[in-house]
Amino acid sequence: MLFLKDTKTPLTGGANVGTNPKRFYHRIVSLDDIKLIKNAMNMTINDVLIGITQASLSRYMNQQYEDKKNEDGALTSYPNNLPSGIRFRAGCTINLRSDIGFKPLAEMMAKDSKCRWGNYFSFIVLPFSIGLQTDPLEYLRISKAMMVRKKHSYHASIAYLTIKIGLKLFGPKVVGTLYNRHTRNVTTCISNVLGPLEEISFCGHPIAYIAGSGYGHSQALLVHFISYAGKMAITLGFDPTVIPDPHKICDEMEESLRAMKAVLRKNLSLSPTMTTGDQSKKRKQRYLPQNRPAKKKGAYPLKPGVQGFFISCDGGREHQASQEALNVIDSFFEELVQGTGSKVSISGLIEKPINKKVTFSYSDDEDEDEEEDESNNGEEKENKGDGDKTEVTKGGDNDEVEEKKGDEDKTEVTEGGNNGEEEEKKGDGDKTEVSEGGNNQVAEKETAKDEEDEEKQKNGVEEPPRKKACVEGENASAKANEKYVEKSIDKLIDAELKELGDKSKRRFMKLDPGCNGLAFIQMKRRDGDPSPKDIVQHAMTSAAATKKHMSRFILRLVPIEASCYPSEEEISRAIKPLVEQYFPIETDNPQKFAVLYSARANTGLDRMKIINTVAKSIPAPHKVDLSNPEMSIVVEIVKTVCLIGVVEKYKELAKYNLKQLTST
Repeated sequence: MLFLKDTKTPLTGGANVGTNPKRFYHRIVSLDDIKLIKNAMNMTINDVLIGITQASLSRYMNQQYEDKKNEDGALTSYPNNLPSGIRFRAGCTINLRSDIGFKPLAEMMAKDSKCRWGNYFSFIVLPFSIGLQTDPLEYLRISKAMMVRKKHSYHASIAYLTIKIGLKLFGPKVVGTLYNRHTRNVTTCISNVLGPLEEISFCGHPIAYIAGSGYGHSQALLVHFISYAGKMAITLGFDPTVIPDPHKICDEMEESLRAMKAVLRKNLSLSPTMTTGDQSKKRKQRYLPQNRPAKKKGAYPLKPGVQGFFISCDGGREHQASQEALNVIDSFFEELVQGTGSKVSISGLIEKPINKKVTFSYSDDEDEDEEEDESNNGEEKENKGDGDKTEVTKGGDNDEVEEKKGDEDKTEVTEGGNNGEEEEKKGDGDKTEVSEGGNNQVAEKETAKDEEDEEKQKNGVEEPPRKKACVEGENASAKANEKYVEKSIDKLIDAELKELGDKSKRRFMKLDPGCNGLAFIQMKRRDGDPSPKDIVQHAMTSAAATKKHMSRFILRLVPIEASCYPSEEEISRAIKPLVEQYFPIETDNPQKFAVLYSARANTGLDRMKIINTVAKSIPAPHKVDLSNPEMSIVVEIVKTVCLIGVVEKYKELAKYNLKQLTST
């Protein structure tokens, strides 16, 4: 092994090949095509790559020998110009680690662990079969048989022990000399590396491909394979004085791959989308040819250039939060379009942030007042049950009060005096019957009501607006929906079902941000539709006014009106329409604004650079006010996407947190 050299071929380098300058050339092929051949031939990806390399080098060397004969003056060309008995070997670095994949660090560092920390590199020599074959699949069979022999031999283990013992006894210099002598006798070296399964980005820019190679080697040709996001990159490191046309080798590799696929489809009757040679068993389709990725189940990923709603929720509840957000957003959208629902202005809300402590009507102060009334008039007992029923009994001369509240909102009050009795009943239809039998009862009732109003003012609790009568609500809704009554209900339902069936016509659709605890609802705006800001503003003001519980899983709901890649140039370009709409240059009412920045799954950005970029985009009449801003520009970075939105009264509306708004 140390002294046996390969046959001199057009790919063999000279004596100074290690010091000659090297160049690199790469070609990208479909990883799905390689997996198609792997599954059909029942072999590994390494077997397929070695078979393709053998076929391409054989065809390339045959062309080189034919050109050499023509240069020597030979007038006759033959289909096979390769000399017989060519010894052509390729060195290959392998990893002897018994366990495949990543394991927990504690498990790898354990004393008796079989998957120890680190790699165990060794070196083997692969004898290539250089020759022209009529059947392209014969190269694959030869490579598979060769790899099976190497797996059952002790070649790799002996080489690893030799390197390890040599390092301990003689040092790295001697081992390096032996290794260089060994690799210098082979014609080429080959390697295969598993790359990322999905696309990655660098500083916000997506990486198109990864092509790695080596430098300073003792061969005129190195062949490296690395997979990346459904593609296989073939990288050639070559000496230009020996191989002036490396593109021909890559062309032969692509041609060999196509020929193998064609023969497989013809002989095994494979359809273009089949991924296995066993036709009796139906397998789940995972890979598609022609560089088309497999269809992903679930929501589409979040990408720049969309508008919608950014939602935060508890981890693991993204799907529930998305479904809930679709219903909530759609209901408020219909209220804005049809003109129904409560009309609440932002100016009518409280000016301070909603984070104060609320004291309820049954607090300690009220109990003290009731105890004073007991000392003057008698005893008081109050019992509250699950059915919202209350009975109050007061002991005086002949006074007795009974109050009962049920699920049907009925109330009966009976007060007995010397000559008086009162009964009051309220039902679902808001009917009231009152019979008065005394002169002092009305005055007592008004006094109690005034005291209750004073206590509520002291405690700072505001009652929600009283509901109007049902007759008025029916008239208002009838007037607002006059234009929608023109079509029948069946036609409206059919139109809505058609719209929901076609994904391209859906107004709201959920996207996958790719982070835990986050969800995104895309809005496809049409002419006359309100903006995401208007919808969220209406939802927040309604929640702050009515305190009505709207969601179980949604935490924050922020409108997004622009999205781009998280770079300073892209952000400056994407925010221009928002600046013209909300921060015009010529205005009599300049706005006070603040920039709110947050980043998730992205640590490569400078926070202050992004904030300064957004702040500099706002024209001069408007000023920055971090303590009391009227408008807030929300910048959310999610992986490689920047989401931008403009909101009003951000702090006053509990930072657009629906749960906090409805719970205070």
